[in-house]
This record gives sequence, C-alpha cells and structure tokens, in this order.
Amino acid sequence: MDGDKHFETIIDLRKIGVNDCCELIDISSFAYKDFVDLMQNVSDNMWSNALKALKVAEKNDINTTWYAKLKQVLSTQEKYQKGYWLQYYLYKDLEYQFYRSQDEKALENLNKAYYSGDWDSML
Repeated sequence: MDGDKHFETIIDLRKIGVNDCCELIDISSFAYKDFVDLMQNVSDNMWSNALKALKVAEKNDINTTWYAKLKQVLSTQEKYQKGYWLQYYLYKDLEYQFYRSQDEKALENLNKAYYSGDWDSML
C-alpha cells in the first residue's frame, strides 16, 4: 500500500472460507449494448454492496459522514468507482475498530464479508 514492496496485509481466502471462483464471461460475440449492459450490472452490484457496507458500518457505530462525497453518484462509472472505494474505506475503518477492541471473531467475519462481497452476513 505504501510502495515499499512489502505486503502490509496477507489474507488467506481458503482459511477464511472464501471461494474465489467466478463466472467467466465470453465477450467474443458481444455487441456494444452487451458491454453497456455488463458495465451497468457490475456497477449496480458494486454500488449495492457499498450501501450494505454503509449499513454494517453504521451498525458498528462508524461515523460515515466522512464519506458524504462518495455517497453521491451521478453515473454508472461513479457507481463502480465510488462503490469500490467506499467499501474499502469502510472495511479499513471497521478493521481498525475491531483490532483496537481485540475482537478476533469480528475481524474474521469482516474479512470474510469484505473479500466475499457478502456484507449481509454482518447485518
């Protein structure tokens, strides 16, 4: 994260029970509309996950007003970009809170929720 070529965090997805297999999308026969639809679907999913992450953060007494600009989206591209960063920043806030309170179980659940994209598991 800081450019020193050393990993600050290592997450073993198998250890926390996250399967990283995903759907392969064959784009060889895509028309322009198919790409637009794909981007819309991916962006909507990213934004939906970000809104769930907000609920998790607020449930855990994280002040989310810091992210007011990230909560406002005006386009498909912004849904994707701001959704990604909003989830990341909230993840780091929650990680810090659970680390400070030495709540190992909550940290494990957080990592699983973040890396699997299943924020519902923490609601």
